[in-house]
Amino acid sequence: MSNQAKQNIDTCDMYEFMSAHVGITVLHPGGKLATNDLLQSLAHEKGKEVLDVGCGKGLATIRIAQQYGCVVVGIDLSEEWIKEAKINAKRAGVSHLV
Repeated sequence: MSNQAKQNIDTCDMYEFMSAHVGITVLHPGGKLATNDLLQSLAHEKGKEVLDVGCGKGLATIRIAQQYGCVVVGIDLSEEWIKEAKINAKRAGVSHLV
């Protein structure tokens, strides 16, 4: 493998690539089925604290807050997605929980 190819692999942003070249703007490993399985495993106690690692734009985070009244902290490597997650939580009326 050439040095240029190695550098491209090292600097490739998977999310930008998937969006620009494949047309996928939401990456959700396991999809809604995985989210549903996760939600079923939660202790369904209002006010319980939940950590969503890799929350992306906060869609599952918001759903947990809406469905169970849990306080949810979402973290993600993308600052841009965290900004969008905050906007999405506000629109969904759960910014006090997310």
